Amino acid sequence: MANYKVVFEGEEDDEVFSTYEEAEQHALYLVSCYHTGGEILEMSNPGDYPYDPDDEPEYEIIETDEDVYEPDEHIRMFQEIVNNPGVFDEEGEYIRCPICGHGLHYYNGVETCPECGPS
Repeated sequence: MANYKVVFEGEEDDEVFSTYEEAEQHALYLVSCYHTGGEILEMSNPGDYPYDPDDEPEYEIIETDEDVYEPDEHIRMFQEIVNNPGVFDEEGEYIRCPICGHGLHYYNGVETCPECGPS
């Protein structure tokens, strides 16, 4: 089964996607970053970093035989914890782990420390 990679401005991105649509979404994200970065550089020093909003970076989606990287369970758990909302008490204070002090997050409905695990 073919997977896909993005070649952005002549450089092949490391990330491998299982569908063409995922690769295209990533390419469009890179285009957005290109424009945002150009605007920021121009604002910081217009003479050195002129920005043309009509300048579109080139990208292409290519097929590859490389496998899609799947992080192990611990990495997935950590990513889900970090991306989920924190745990707060009734006064709106962030609840921290009593062992290490990291902020607690919900993981599968359980208050969990990214460092120590479920509390």
